[in-house]
Amino acid sequence: VYENVRRPGKFNVLLRNLEWLSQFQREVTASFVLQQANWQDLENFITLCINLKFMPNITVLEDWGTWNNFNDQDVIGNPQHPEHSLARQELARVYSRYKNSAYWGAGLPLAI
Repeated sequence: VYENVRRPGKFNVLLRNLEWLSQFQREVTASFVLQQANWQDLENFITLCINLKFMPNITVLEDWGTWNNFNDQDVIGNPQHPEHSLARQELARVYSRYKNSAYWGAGLPLAI
């Protein structure tokens, strides 16, 4: 997922760098922007952050003009998105499990 969302990034390089950073026992916040390409990986992101002792920050997707059709990417905010219901259910499930282990951004619909 990372390599698709953050081209030309390489996940193994990112992971090695995050592990290196975690050695310094500093407060680190890692951000996850919910979108079509990654909503199914939310729990994996949070557990990775917990294992590295980082604080996950979960936010909604904002339209910065990146895509020609923003609504196709906005799986959480677009009720007409074909995966909207599934993504909202997953968000609510993960939130109920990790609500005290992450920052949950304004605008996130945390209950179904």
